[in-house]
Amino acid sequence: MTLESTFAPDWASPPGDTISAMLTSRGIDFSEFSALIGRPRQFVASLLSGAAEVTPEIADLLEKVLGMKSTFWMRRESGFSAQVETAAKDAEADLLQWLPLLPLSSMRQLGWITELGRSDLLKAVACFRFFGVTRIAEWRDRNSKILDSVAYKHTESHVSHPLSLAAWLRQADIQASLVTCAPWNKSRFADCLREILPLTRQKSPALFLPRLIEICASCGVAVVLVKNPSGCHATAATRFLNPDKAMIVLSCRYLSDDHFWFAFFHEAGHLILHDSSKLFIEMEDTDESRFEDEANAFATRCIIPHEHQAELRRMRTTVESVIKFARRVGVSPGIVVGQLQHSGRLKHSYLNSLKRRYTWDSLTI
Repeated sequence: MTLESTFAPDWASPPGDTISAMLTSRGIDFSEFSALIGRPRQFVASLLSGAAEVTPEIADLLEKVLGMKSTFWMRRESGFSAQVETAAKDAEADLLQWLPLLPLSSMRQLGWITELGRSDLLKAVACFRFFGVTRIAEWRDRNSKILDSVAYKHTESHVSHPLSLAAWLRQADIQASLVTCAPWNKSRFADCLREILPLTRQKSPALFLPRLIEICASCGVAVVLVKNPSGCHATAATRFLNPDKAMIVLSCRYLSDDHFWFAFFHEAGHLILHDSSKLFIEMEDTDESRFEDEANAFATRCIIPHEHQAELRRMRTTVESVIKFARRVGVSPGIVVGQLQHSGRLKHSYLNSLKRRYTWDSLTI
């Protein structure tokens, strides 16, 4: 009896679930699998999550790499697609309310979903695949805890729509699945923050990002950068994907080094200080709770150690003074400028030339 004839997959789950199970049993990681099928890591993440379809070409590659015949993979794909399409038809009334609230155009432009087609059914199928669900009720169950677990206030100009936020977090989960991490180790992560601080002086993301991701992964933290879709104004978020793996997602909305690094150390503070069952989402106008105050204070202590705080409060706010102080502390001048602006010692329009500016392409590795 062949393996294929005895294998009984769950047709309501995406083929990616079967692929993931087989990769795990054979000890093949994401990077190796990506190389074996000759596809980029982002595509592999979409394939495993169910957002990308198993085409005849992909089925042939899966047969070569995993051994199961291409016909099996095509049946697996058609079974899942049929489940999704049936569910979408059954939920037609709900779809008319659900679909217009999703940032579909942004999701397509950012490459999170494939071409949508004109009908609501085709759009729903693409979105179901992206979110890894087969029913709207399932989507609501998965996202109600995420969206209800965080309270925030914001100005009317910065309202984030819950469905846009859910899409952003889902893409973060997909990207985090690509990051192979050691088991979560809080004490090691806290120690490694001192190793991370000198990275702030690196000018190019191509130099500091791979090292940042590597250090954090060694402590059980997947760091991912996900651009905001329309309607989402989140700047960062932190949560545990499972007991052994945490995620920090940064949107890099302001594309400057002071915001990037403060956001990272702020989220690191949540991981070290707060309940691992909670989701923390930072908005442009996040309500200042005890948790946020503590994370802000933690980030400040990481960036400007206690022994330098008094000097920061009394230093002259000139270009030369900022550069000398940053060199002594071991951080970038832009971070010092950001701290001076945040404390009110420096107007937000002053010394911004000392901040390093990024482009989104430079942050994509």
